[in-house]
Amino acid sequence: MMITKRTLWWCLSVFGAILLVETVVIVLYTQFQRSVRSPAVEASADSHSAPPAVRPAPAATAPVHARNATDVTELPASGMVRVPMNYAEGVPIVGSRYRPGHPYPLLAMPPAGIRNPPPGQQVFYGEIPLTAPPTLFAIVAGAPGEPSTLYLDRNGDGDLTNDNPPLYPGGGRCLNAARMTLDIRRRDGSTYPHQIWLWTSVNDEKARGAGFNFYSTCHRYARIRLPDKAGTVCNIYLPDHENTGRYSSRMLVDWNGNRQAENAEWMDLGKPVRHGNAVFRLDAIAEGGESITLAVNPPGVAAESIPDVSAELDRLPLLGHVAPDFKATDVDGLPFALSDYRGRVVVMDFWASWCGPCRRKMPEVVEFHQRYSQKAVDIIGISLDKTAEQAKSFAREDGATWRQVCDGLSWNSPLVKLYAVHGIPRLFVIDQRGKIIAVDPNAAMLVAAVDAALAQ
Repeated sequence: MMITKRTLWWCLSVFGAILLVETVVIVLYTQFQRSVRSPAVEASADSHSAPPAVRPAPAATAPVHARNATDVTELPASGMVRVPMNYAEGVPIVGSRYRPGHPYPLLAMPPAGIRNPPPGQQVFYGEIPLTAPPTLFAIVAGAPGEPSTLYLDRNGDGDLTNDNPPLYPGGGRCLNAARMTLDIRRRDGSTYPHQIWLWTSVNDEKARGAGFNFYSTCHRYARIRLPDKAGTVCNIYLPDHENTGRYSSRMLVDWNGNRQAENAEWMDLGKPVRHGNAVFRLDAIAEGGESITLAVNPPGVAAESIPDVSAELDRLPLLGHVAPDFKATDVDGLPFALSDYRGRVVVMDFWASWCGPCRRKMPEVVEFHQRYSQKAVDIIGISLDKTAEQAKSFAREDGATWRQVCDGLSWNSPLVKLYAVHGIPRLFVIDQRGKIIAVDPNAAMLVAAVDAALAQ
């Protein structure tokens, strides 16, 4: 059968028309979805479950005992109390959980909604799903070894050049990280600010494709006075661990006042916790984290059936305690024990190659190591990487020439559990007698703690 040129031209015309109609339908559907997207935050694409539902705070059944979060809320001997919470950026507490998920993909072509992209030879596009509609952004890749530039569509008009200046990331190896503030919309239409760090892999030669991820840096803060004889005042914190821009499932109570986020200090919504002779239950969290509702010694809850959190905290490797001894084998196959280092100052650094904050902190640790290389000071790195080779490769690349341990068990490592590590980076400074003298110090505090130990 012969196919004439006229027949071939007719077939190609029909096929082209079908493609054109399909493209128009896809574009219209995408814009329709963006315009009707619900203000409620949706589950992220890499999440295995939807964000926990927010239990609304009761109306007027719980009295307000403080006007703002800088006051101390007095807890009654029993009953319900609503505690107002304030933003706590800069409030010193360490040990927050940084556990990034799988990166979101970056696109090489502008998505629907971007009408004026930024200038650049290599531009990637993405959207942050915390806002409704999602916040669009573009990343202009820098030259090798140079930081990229992040353009954020702050006003939502699709023009990435008229509402900046663009965000410039930090230095070191993590060249593609920037801090930003987004407006999260409540169900009533009002908004509240929420701060996140966003990082990308566009300049990472080891990354498999271009992607991005983000994690929250905002949390809420308040002070409460316990109904005990001493009138103990505790700090409480509401973090955004689910990275939804909402505070929905748990809070932290700094029971022992050491400004450390210990695993035993987390309170889950609806689960009673006992401290001394009193029982506390987190009953509700306001949608934007403006307040929480606590039940103190609620009826029907037997205190004796609940373990005392203060007893559990006494068993943890805290500041001033003797560091738990352990035996391990480093990435070079050499066995050792922590007790082998008695008589020397030890800095124990829990880290991972996939942890952005760890990699940003690494130059500080390298500088510290060079400064004390001729003194009785040692560093032991505990990597949460999946393989010893991976940890060894990244350590060598970053100049971390000190002893490294990696058993490949990540968060399930016995050392992670022994030292109650639930967020990285995590540093312990141990003196010559084996006592913990600093936990997660900054660079200046690290030097001061080590100098003080060496002077003894």
